[in-house]
Amino acid sequence: MPVQWFAGFEAADTNELVALGGSVSVGALYKRSGNYGCRIIVPQSSSTAYITLANGFDANGNPTSISRTAYTLGFGMRLMSLPQTTGTWEYLLYVAYSTTHRASVRIGKDGTLRLHVGASGSPYIASFGPLELGRWYFCELAVLFDRYIWRMDGQIVAQGLASPGGSMNTAALGKRYNLASQGYTLDVDDLYTGDDAVFYGPTTRVARLNPNASGTQSGWYAYPPEEPPPVPEP
Repeated sequence: MPVQWFAGFEAADTNELVALGGSVSVGALYKRSGNYGCRIIVPQSSSTAYITLANGFDANGNPTSISRTAYTLGFGMRLMSLPQTTGTWEYLLYVAYSTTHRASVRIGKDGTLRLHVGASGSPYIASFGPLELGRWYFCELAVLFDRYIWRMDGQIVAQGLASPGGSMNTAALGKRYNLASQGYTLDVDDLYTGDDAVFYGPTTRVARLNPNASGTQSGWYAYPPEEPPPVPEP
């Protein structure tokens, strides 16, 4: 089973996340599907605003970060505002081993996304866009020890050989580090992570069947929109 973790925000809280910082909130206005979505407002300052994405569960079934050499992520994303400085690229997705850069997707003032794999100062290897403000896209990225695959709305943007530099144990959406920022606003929903290069696709919807505040693994299910989630046994 490649999928390790889901987050659909259907419990109307952020406890299904490993961690968060800054202006991160859950609300019905931010949803892509289901009842709720999550909004990240990156400030125009050095302050942070992010959510940390799990890629596994701990012994109690709570979402956590586990070191691995393959990290696949899928998430619905909707940009509501863009950075305001020409020539400066903001982090939108950051994949790392602790604080060591492995891969990232960055966004510029024109709404174009750029993919970087390897050392933090490496040049970008692929781009997509510009994105349309207010429109939902589904981004999927698989970073393995010797290659990468990047898809937007189910279409391959780029794939090839590249070494991220070793194992990965964390990923963050938004601005994780206290660097200077021009700010942007991002809505996210229907998140999943996995431990190989299997993609679920842009029709992925995440349902949380047993809502609670502990983020437990029990009751998570990803399903296409035409297939209703199963009813849990009493």
